[in-house]
Amino acid sequence: ALGHQMGIAVENSWLLQQTTRRTEELNAMREIGRVLSSTLATPRLLETIYSEIRKLFSVDNFYIAFYDAAQEMLHFAFEAVAGVVQPSRSRAAGNHLTEYMLRTRQPVLIREPFDETLGEMGQEPGRSFRSFCGVPLVLYNRAIGAMAIYHEQERQFDPGHLDVLKILASEAAIALENARLFAEEQKRSRHLAVLNNISRRAITTLEPAAMLAEIMQELGSGLSYDHIGIGILDYNAKEVSLQAEAGTYRGEIRRRVPIGSGVMGEAARDGKMVIAEKIKPEENRALLPDARSALASPIAYADQVIGVLNIERRHPGAFSPEEILLFQTVADQL
Repeated sequence: ALGHQMGIAVENSWLLQQTTRRTEELNAMREIGRVLSSTLATPRLLETIYSEIRKLFSVDNFYIAFYDAAQEMLHFAFEAVAGVVQPSRSRAAGNHLTEYMLRTRQPVLIREPFDETLGEMGQEPGRSFRSFCGVPLVLYNRAIGAMAIYHEQERQFDPGHLDVLKILASEAAIALENARLFAEEQKRSRHLAVLNNISRRAITTLEPAAMLAEIMQELGSGLSYDHIGIGILDYNAKEVSLQAEAGTYRGEIRRRVPIGSGVMGEAARDGKMVIAEKIKPEENRALLPDARSALASPIAYADQVIGVLNIERRHPGAFSPEEILLFQTVADQL
């Protein structure tokens, strides 16, 4: 009889603990939803998600990663290891748990044994952790990323942790999409302002050198690129002479590029926009030696190419369709 009474007491105590935990989780989720819906800045959103998760769970290892299908890369937009926020990083997609969640759009909970479970799933080991709880970020029936917590010891997470992460992932995906749309709208407004200012300066300035300098100032202040340059064609020398530049790197002014050489020379020769998304170091197609993407748009008057607008960045795949249209419009105005 005493054992029966003790069993009932222990069961009641456990139920009370579970009820208290669920109440705390619901209150925290309500607060998370309020905070996520009140900000449209992606970095702030990521920090908020991590801080709120730490209120729910005693966890120091966390990450949110997004998948770039075009480049087949994973971008870890936010990552904390042992409670310390890490710099953002990227890596090529492989055969790991994050890719598994993206591919299957299914959550993953591993308590023990970790290595055996990974082998059964056909996944390669990554970091040296023993417990893992992760969910995909799904938007419009498509996995855009993944969110996970992990621990160096076994049996640190249970289905309750997974349920909370599922709810949080659905709210986070919507909040991140709203932040992305807001950022795109801001970017579009900034592009329109750049176009208006360039058009105004091109109309009101009659001195070519002063006009190019003012246009470069507008492009440099309105757009964040490693190098922006305008080259003028020298038909006698069969070269493109760089006359103005802007961006985070400068120092190529007066450089002369043979027509047909590199991205800039190809645009001058063919009279068409040239886009290089993945420049290899040995190709030598850009002005900057470490540029990995470049765009060159010819500047024409009366069907004759008179110059080239050249844009470069130090990472591949740097140009969105909106940016390509922007540079085409800028070149037409010039």
